[in-house]
Amino acid sequence: VKELQDELSGYVSQYADKIQKDGGKYTEESWSQFVQAYNAMKRAIEEDEKDAELLKGYKNVFLAAEQGLVLKEPDPDKPDPDKPNPVPDPNPRPVPPGSTPGYSDIREGKIYESKGYLYKVTSLLKRTVTVVGMKGSFTKLVVPDTVIFENVKYKVTEIGASAFKNNKKATSITVGKNVLKIGNNAFAGCKKVRKAVLKSTVLKQLEGKVFYNCKKLKSIVIKSTKLKKAGKNAFKGIYKKAVIKVPKKKYKAYTKLLKKKGQGKSVKIKK
Repeated sequence: VKELQDELSGYVSQYADKIQKDGGKYTEESWSQFVQAYNAMKRAIEEDEKDAELLKGYKNVFLAAEQGLVLKEPDPDKPDPDKPNPVPDPNPRPVPPGSTPGYSDIREGKIYESKGYLYKVTSLLKRTVTVVGMKGSFTKLVVPDTVIFENVKYKVTEIGASAFKNNKKATSITVGKNVLKIGNNAFAGCKKVRKAVLKSTVLKQLEGKVFYNCKKLKSIVIKSTKLKKAGKNAFKGIYKKAVIKVPKKKYKAYTKLLKKKGQGKSVKIKK
């Protein structure tokens, strides 16, 4: 609990200036949600809240609100007095294929939304993103192969830690073909999920507790032939008679790799 309190106190201090100065930059709705989440978290610290679950809740709501901040669209009829009128470049550089000419607001390390999912841009050069969470609530969790921001296509190459943790409505999971890594606790606590299909043939890493406590998870399909790591307790708490299906040519190697990752003795690995 002390660690959580300290973490929340850090957020309160870190974002104090932003709360005072940045309100005019964002849409009214997204800013209101952010301020409410910040104040709730601040009040919990001031009142010395000691319930760990409540503190986690305040933290998660605040981080989701911070990720959900939406910048206001500039008013084209109101020129910025701090910026001179643009002068045409006499030697314009060619625009890379698939990119947008002129201004682009996409920044490496920033988080953007598409169809209810949240993505962090990991490389502008390689055009890759990590899915880090969601704003909506879906019965089918579908991590796509690619996502488009400002007419540029990015590969979804990773599922971030705790990205879909404790999702209460999802009943199935589909992971796109470009995913290389699935982070710690990515789907932990998704208690209604019955089937997970990992379509990626290039998946290399399953981190710890990926499917932890997915009590109804009866079927996991792994299509990758490049899997090198399965973290501790990756399958702990899945359905006691679940089946993990792996590529035929990797059956022997994966039986060894996936052994004792928390699953019950009656869980079968099949080809």
